[in-house]
Amino acid sequence: MRSLDVDWAAGFRAAFANVSEYLVSPDDQAIIKTAYNVAGDDWPVLDEAILRCAWKRWRGQQNLITLDEIVGELRADQRMPADLLEQLTRCLTVEGTD
Repeated sequence: MRSLDVDWAAGFRAAFANVSEYLVSPDDQAIIKTAYNVAGDDWPVLDEAILRCAWKRWRGQQNLITLDEIVGELRADQRMPADLLEQLTRCLTVEGTD
């Protein structure tokens, strides 16, 4: 029997692409796409932060995911390399205008 490898992260990205219009504002969608490009091979960390934010939305605790909330989740992640955190923060704070 052949084992089945499931790429959960790819599945989450695809699901997020399908439902992001309901989770974040249209302007923020474009910024988040840019953040994935900035994250490069470290994109799973961004996925995890967005997923933690999405759970609040799905539990009815808020209407939309905000960029500030994503940055907060990234800052709370102790595994986050400082240089990547800086780059993502700059990107997610409306292209560094924070």
